[in-house]
Amino acid sequence: MLNSILYLSCVLMFVLLPITGVIFEMVRKDGKINLLFFILYFISILAFVSVRYGNKKKVNSLYNRYSQHNLNRKIPTYCFFLILPICIILGVSIYILILKYVINLS
Repeated sequence: MLNSILYLSCVLMFVLLPITGVIFEMVRKDGKINLLFFILYFISILAFVSVRYGNKKKVNSLYNRYSQHNLNRKIPTYCFFLILPICIILGVSIYILILKYVINLS
């Protein structure tokens, strides 16, 4: 259960990186982003995922609801391992594009 919580937290952190990156750029002081904002961001994502999916009753109800679903048999296992690298690439590249073309760092 801990592995799935950490995996989902990593996916959400990189998917939401462009949005939080823009917010961090708006609150930047003296050309530096405050480290406290990053720490709060990581802790808040981890807390959200832990509260949302850390409850065993919730996980069991989701498992019982979707255990007989036809998509469970159609999605290959390697797709789950491709999600994190794709989220990292998309999150970081969109953040870089926003910094380059929308936010002027000069």
